[in-house]
Amino acid sequence: EFKYLITLQQDLLSSELVVTNMGSSNLQLMGSILSHLEVSSPNATYAVGLQGSSYFNKPPPMSEFLIVPPNFNEKFRSNAKKSQFLEGILSGWSSREQKSTDEAKSGGELSEEGVEREEGEDYAQLTEKMSRIYTTAPTKFTVIDRGRRTSVVFGRRGFEE
Repeated sequence: EFKYLITLQQDLLSSELVVTNMGSSNLQLMGSILSHLEVSSPNATYAVGLQGSSYFNKPPPMSEFLIVPPNFNEKFRSNAKKSQFLEGILSGWSSREQKSTDEAKSGGELSEEGVEREEGEDYAQLTEKMSRIYTTAPTKFTVIDRGRRTSVVFGRRGFEE
């Protein structure tokens, strides 16, 4: 049995996965957390507490899906406007896919996708957009955005791997 609970408070968003093994055989569970964080600028953003954590660079998956807002038909009544709107959104996809292919061929970051790395510093400035999979993340780390004068603490409890 699996239960997934999400709790939203004034300054806290928590998620909890409760697993109950109703059978007689052992279960092996693996987990991950996917998060997206908007910051004022990469140059003003720092991650604190990731030193010694292993990671892989992993570009976000390409997708041909589109989320269309519920009031889309009201905003764009004529087919010509809808077509123009969708064309504008979709036009970047083929160039993005080509760029990813070109970077992989030229030895850019995408070609390092299978190379495991380790964070060397405890206080790392995030100088560009990044997408990483941490295989040995700490139980707690903080992202500081000096531009917005805010910080976000990511943590986990009770899920020891």
